[in-house]
Amino acid sequence: MKEMEELEKTFVQEADEIIAEMKKLPGGKIFAKAQEILLSDDYKDYASKPYLTTTQNQRYLSEVLPKNAQNVCVILGAGDTVFSLVSKKIKNIVALEINDLQSVVFSLRRAAIVTLSNSEFENFLLDIKSSYFLSHEIFEKVKKGFMKNEEEEKNFWNNFLNINYKDEISEYFIKGGLEHGDIYASRYALPYVKKRGVYNLVSNNLEETNLRIELKDALDFFGQSSETFDFIDITNILLFVYQMKCENKHKEFSKVVKLLKKVYKNNLKPGGTMVLDYMFSISSKELESPVSKVTDGNINAQKSEAMYKNVYHALKEEFNVLETLQVTACCNPIPLKGKIDTVVYVRKEQVS
Repeated sequence: MKEMEELEKTFVQEADEIIAEMKKLPGGKIFAKAQEILLSDDYKDYASKPYLTTTQNQRYLSEVLPKNAQNVCVILGAGDTVFSLVSKKIKNIVALEINDLQSVVFSLRRAAIVTLSNSEFENFLLDIKSSYFLSHEIFEKVKKGFMKNEEEEKNFWNNFLNINYKDEISEYFIKGGLEHGDIYASRYALPYVKKRGVYNLVSNNLEETNLRIELKDALDFFGQSSETFDFIDITNILLFVYQMKCENKHKEFSKVVKLLKKVYKNNLKPGGTMVLDYMFSISSKELESPVSKVTDGNINAQKSEAMYKNVYHALKEEFNVLETLQVTACCNPIPLKGKIDTVVYVRKEQVS
């Protein structure tokens, strides 16, 4: 028993020494943060973990993106929304993000797209069962795709993939996205990856796209910005806002919804579309119905359903014409097990 305790102390000490040395290198601070998250047993660190891939079925974009849209504002996340928009030849993209680790993930994925074929990209970043998933062998090729100003990001991934096993990274560092599911579902959810011609279009157009990443809270950004957009998409941040920032209090969340109404009025161009929420595993019909009783004892599912309905009805109270779109669920990041995701959005009338 004592020998095991001594070994554990030695391991922790060696890990601390490695992190301390890495902090001195380019990209060292972000490496230290990532390494601490990977080694932590504290659930509070979960919010700081990044997504490697989206949790959404990106096919919804084709239905809600206005024709001739050129200026858009979205949440960065793992970058799949950005890549999907590039595939649709959007020229100007502002991507908002509060987690600096997400921008590091995005740098890796962008570098992968410009250096790998779509099948190689799948194996490296989408198929967790592949022997090439997060492999350092493939990363040696991806290295060439980092931009000149991304030396820190390149060093981060070089060190991070060298020191940690891919199983540890997927289980303890990244949140569960499409890569944890079926590869066929991932291909369906990401049309830009599935079709080689579209993937090559993204790879070729990325450099020409005017992409600006802002490491800011979305509501803070819009509160300070007078920029206007053809398309605004805040994806699924409202469930987090309702639960964590507003502590499930309807009155507090109503204030947030009023801020969103200001964004709609001030930052969305006439003829534009604003996606207010992407709700997982719940249909529009279910959103309109009373909170159901859970018979299998899954209290977390009941809570998730209730929160979604409260968010939906708060939006409905503030926005006169709320629209919904249903898409096939490809990932289940919350306790609900429905097979339909619902996108909640609003359009702004074109000025005649």
